[in-house]
Amino acid sequence: MAEIKSAWELALEKTKDIVVDKEALKQKDIKTLGRKAAFAYLEGTEATDIKKQMSEASNKEYFLEGLAETFLSYLKYPRAEDGYEETLDKLRTGLKELTESKEVDYIFEQLKGLFKQFIDDHLNLKDQIKQQLGPQLSQKSRAIAAQTGMSPEAAMEADPEFRRILEQNLKSMDAQYNNYLDQIKTHIKGLLGLAEPEDNA
Repeated sequence: MAEIKSAWELALEKTKDIVVDKEALKQKDIKTLGRKAAFAYLEGTEATDIKKQMSEASNKEYFLEGLAETFLSYLKYPRAEDGYEETLDKLRTGLKELTESKEVDYIFEQLKGLFKQFIDDHLNLKDQIKQQLGPQLSQKSRAIAAQTGMSPEAAMEADPEFRRILEQNLKSMDAQYNNYLDQIKTHIKGLLGLAEPEDNA
């Protein structure tokens, strides 16, 4: 009668040839420390000296990669006019500490202007679509507003046809803006020594 193997024995057989990449695990752990330090710094959950923490890390490059990953994930277009400047200021201060580059100030002044233009363009696009669809949706919006208690404007913005056309146009607009933001992120990585800076020639 054939030997019946336990699930544990079968699992051991399947994993016996797997080699654990200790360096990869170490890299992951140090990058996680970098991410946590960046999060604590940006969210203000505790006093965080990111430059000091990086100098004490067993591998500064891995720590910086994790830190930069979190920093850059916070660099995204706002959906409202309030709140984004505080985040940009924190990112600016942190990146200046890490890079000691005067260029950081210039980059973040550009970003503030870019983010403001992004919000303005979104609002303008919404207004243009309201003007175009107004005649055909106004009666429907008023009827919905009367039934639900919503304002006619809110009812129009909730209309599926309005949402479809708005999202279609926003997709094209956002693609252009995201392309520009990606270029800025790449340049910031270059300042941190994580990627080659773009050639300005």
